[in-house]
Amino acid sequence: MLYSEFLEGTKARDNDHNYHVYKTLEGLYMDSNASKEDVYKAAKPFLNNEDTEEQKAFKAELYRQIETAEDNIRFYQTRIEVETNYINCLSLSKKEIEASKATIRSYRRQIRSEKGVIERLKMVLRIN
Repeated sequence: MLYSEFLEGTKARDNDHNYHVYKTLEGLYMDSNASKEDVYKAAKPFLNNEDTEEQKAFKAELYRQIETAEDNIRFYQTRIEVETNYINCLSLSKKEIEASKATIRSYRRQIRSEKGVIERLKMVLRIN
C-alpha cells in the first residue's frame, strides 16, 4: 500500500501525523490478511485533518480576495446605475450617449471578469 493510496482511500490530509499513522498501519497491513479498505477504516479515528496555520492563512487570503471581487462587482453595478440614470435624465448628444453606453459595456465586462475570478478562487478553496 502506497502513502498516496492511503491518503486517497482515507481522504486524509498529507501531514506528519497522518504519515506516522500510515507507517504504523502499513506494517500491520503487510503482516496480515487485511484489505486496504480494512486499513482505511481502522485509520480513520486516528487521522488529523485539521488545517495547518499556513493552510488557514492561505484560505483566509482566498476569502479576502473573493470579498474584494464581490465589492468590485457591487461598485461596477452602482456605476452602471449611475450611467443609466445619466443617460435617461439628461438631454445628451448622440456622442455623449454612445460614450456612456461604452462605459456601461466596460463595467459589464469587468463584472464578468470579477465573477470569473470568484469562480476560480472558489475552485481553489474546494481543492484545498
